[in-house]
Amino acid sequence: DLMEMQIDLKDETCVINCMCDILSNKYGYEVWSKIFRKELIEKYNLNFPAQITYGEDLCFILKYVLKAKSIITINQPIYCYYLHQQSMMGKLYSI
Repeated sequence: DLMEMQIDLKDETCVINCMCDILSNKYGYEVWSKIFRKELIEKYNLNFPAQITYGEDLCFILKYVLKAKSIITINQPIYCYYLHQQSMMGKLYSI
């Protein structure tokens, strides 16, 4: 069964707890497994740090959480990610 959980980011404690969950990989580090509000990204000019080539997804997610009022999580996969040997991640895991 689909379970949905809303996490309100109304105060500093809620934001810190959410960030700890993110950093402990409770929700995954990748942006492709999330849906973001375009309006929030544009309003705060959120972007991926150009100087970081590995882990930039996590940086973006943390910046986004600092600006969001809430996030919603679900317990069902809605995206299938294929790892190709020619991709950066494929090369990383083929070592």
